[in-house]
Amino acid sequence: MANEQKPVATGDLDELAFAIFAARIAAHPSKRGGEAEAVDSYQKAEAFMAVRAKAQAGELKRPAQVAGSKLCDVFCPNLKKSHPHNLVSAKYGNLDKVNRIKLWLDKNPTPETDADELPPRLQREFNDLEWDLPTINTARAIFPAYCKV
Repeated sequence: MANEQKPVATGDLDELAFAIFAARIAAHPSKRGGEAEAVDSYQKAEAFMAVRAKAQAGELKRPAQVAGSKLCDVFCPNLKKSHPHNLVSAKYGNLDKVNRIKLWLDKNPTPETDADELPPRLQREFNDLEWDLPTINTARAIFPAYCKV
């Protein structure tokens, strides 16, 4: 037959489908489930069992690491090119500069007494950055995801 499939141990399939169904019902605010949820749970369980069989047979391979830069696809055209969001963008970004800035920010935490002191020190070190404290905090938040260190 054209749609012939290997038989699956129904005990495993039933248990997995019920577990998926129970989780969906528990997550639903009204705690009600119907035939549509049950059918969908069986379909999800069958898909999982098929992938599990492929994995056990060694047919699945892990995707290779993508070579090249790991800069962000998007950028912020309304912000300066030196803004942290643009420094990690593929259009304006530079990972070496991001790494240098992140290292500098790690070595120079925000002073607890005079937070206005940090932006001028950063600007002296990197003369093209005109960042205020909220922008520096944005950089502190997003740069670790793009840095090698």
